Amino acid sequence: MARWRSGHYPDGSADLPVVFITWSAAQSYCRWRGGRLPSEAEWEYVARSADDREFPWGNQLPSPDLANYSASNNGEPVAVGSYAPNDFGVYDLAGNVWEFLLDEWAPNYSAADQINRIAGGPVADEEIANVVGRRAVRGASFGGSVVNLRTRWRDSHVISNATEFVGFRCAYPKVER
Repeated sequence: MARWRSGHYPDGSADLPVVFITWSAAQSYCRWRGGRLPSEAEWEYVARSADDREFPWGNQLPSPDLANYSASNNGEPVAVGSYAPNDFGVYDLAGNVWEFLLDEWAPNYSAADQINRIAGGPVADEEIANVVGRRAVRGASFGGSVVNLRTRWRDSHVISNATEFVGFRCAYPKVER
């Protein structure tokens, strides 16, 4: 990982998103923690706060007060939680770093058929290392434009290309109380 020394992250970066990670490593980490990468359908549902909003915070156009993107002029990720969460209490769904998702990249996507759907099917633990190609990413990064911050905007990323602008988050099973 870039800038890591002897297995330790650089001083002052403990609150930054994990970047310079491959899809396989992100998926393995999530499974180790008892979760997995979210599907595109899950990510979009949470980003929209279960309604039809354009951005995680609502329909107001982005500003540097709402997300870390190109107009923020940071040029790199900022600490997780630097901006207000959405209505579900989830942080950084727009800007900062793109997020790897479980779904295999497919150029055509319809929200109507995305209920609990994982494009390409689930990947068994023993098969993670054999996955190749591209996976869907959502959320945009510190270098993204306004259009990239929209809850509907999607892109793809080569799973083996660990970069400074792609990270991940884990999804966990719902816990009944």
